[in-house]
Formats: sequence, C-alpha cells, structure tokens
Amino acid sequence: MNFSRYDLILLDIMMPGLDGFELCRQIRSHVDCPIIFLTAKIQEADIVRGLGLGADDYITKPFGTAELRARVNAHLRRDTREKKNSFSISGLVFQNNAKEAEAQGQKLPLTKSEYEICEYLALHHGQTFTREQIYEAVFGFDGESADKHKYRSRKGKR
Repeated sequence: MNFSRYDLILLDIMMPGLDGFELCRQIRSHVDCPIIFLTAKIQEADIVRGLGLGADDYITKPFGTAELRARVNAHLRRDTREKKNSFSISGLVFQNNAKEAEAQGQKLPLTKSEYEICEYLALHHGQTFTREQIYEAVFGFDGESADKHKYRSRKGKR
C-alpha cells in the first residue's frame, strides 16, 4: 500500500481483525503524515502505548466534531516533518518513492518483494528475525505469494 499520498490518518484501536495499535506499528515506518487515534480506550497505559507506537495524538470518545476538526487542522498546519524520500545504512541507499536500492552508486536489480524485505531489514538494523516474522511484517498475515505456499509446504514436512 502506498502511504505517501495521505495527509493524515485517523485510527481506531478497536477494529475487527488487526487492532489500531498493530496497524500503527506496521505503517509508521512507511508514512510521514500525522496519525491520530480516535478511541474509547481511556486508560493511561493505552494512551502511552499509542503515542509510543508513533501516533501524534490520541483523542478519547466521546469528542465533538469541532474538537476533532481543530486537532486535525492543527496537525496539518504544524506538520513539517522532512519527507523521507531516501535513507542509507551500511553503504546501501534506499529510495523510498522509487522502491529502489543502490550499492556504490549502482542500482540493485531487486524485485518489489526483494526490495520490501531489504528495506524492512535495513529499518530494523541489528535485529534478528525468523523467515516467518519477516514475511508477516513485510507482506502481512493475508499476503499471498508462491514463496509463502512453498514455505508452508516445507514447514509442514518437518
């Protein structure tokens, strides 16, 4: 999903399937716009968790539409984040918008999936993951690919 076209994201925490906390965690490294939680969860631990995952604001229900509009406008007005068009790590340069990677000035011939995996690993430099953890983080639980089926069939044979 291309998140670069969004100016602001409103998230509820209690959603069917994937909760808002997990969605925020998954998209924050891919999106530069403000994220605001709108939720009935009023416990301080939930507020701290949401803000810690990268949300810019946390509005508890009930709230008025005038308040919501004012907060959205305030975030849009002061959102001066430097847009992440590229980053580099260990000599590799990742071009986020083009979904390309370079090493020593040479474009690497990566498929879209290979780029996504490399970008994920670069953004989580120094961390260790299983193949399944990488797949779920990059493609999600519902992602479909031939590799996923191949991995499942090998996993089932063990």
